[in-house]
Amino acid sequence: MNLSFMKEDAVLYFKENLKYNYKNYLLDSPDWLYEKYEKPLEESRILVSDFTLDMNQENVSLGDYNNVKTIYTHMKNISNTQAIDERLWAGLSHSIFWKYLQYRTKINEKNIKESKILFSYFFKNSGKRILVINPLTRLWWVGRQVYDSSNTENPFYALEFLKRDFGTKVLNLFSYNYANNPKITRATLVALSEIEKENNIVLVRNIYLKIFKYLNMLGGIIILDSLEQEEIIEKIKKYYYKNIMINQKLIK
Repeated sequence: MNLSFMKEDAVLYFKENLKYNYKNYLLDSPDWLYEKYEKPLEESRILVSDFTLDMNQENVSLGDYNNVKTIYTHMKNISNTQAIDERLWAGLSHSIFWKYLQYRTKINEKNIKESKILFSYFFKNSGKRILVINPLTRLWWVGRQVYDSSNTENPFYALEFLKRDFGTKVLNLFSYNYANNPKITRATLVALSEIEKENNIVLVRNIYLKIFKYLNMLGGIIILDSLEQEEIIEKIKKYYYKNIMINQKLIK
């Protein structure tokens, strides 16, 4: 199938008129768009095989974990430029992923808000942060940063730590510039996952945030990109066992 994008003028129109239309996002289909704007969507030249996203998980983090693998596997050939284009994601949000976004945002008559629709179906702002706030774009961008083509058996092995509290972990990790480097992102997530498995624990937020901050500090001392992935993993684990383990608060 060819992916659809929303015309730039249509993006502006629907964002500017969201206060009149936001409750339409409760409807079963996005057909209402065509009543408001003539031909708001166009087919792009981006061709992918048909796929659907997981909408069966009560635990949305587990759903996100599954959907990172699905969306990136099918869309990994799009360029970074295409992947930051609001028109593409707005088009997908208002076409093949209409039902998925209703599931993921959990919108209903009582909780629907104009601001929630703006963040979920469009880009409220420019910059990197919006890419990990929008529920569709973050799936692709997390996939990009963890995918390891050298591991043909399981290229998404680094995702394990994100099975719980996906959104919060992603938002915090990607607030650091070092997360722009896939090797460092993978190393961070793998190290945290290994710490959990080695100790039969779940690392709580204040613990993994300390590790994120440590890595940022370490990046001011040495060039992290010069290290092998395994070396970064080793440094993170060494820091944890030496500096955090004694005073940590855990959920067993």
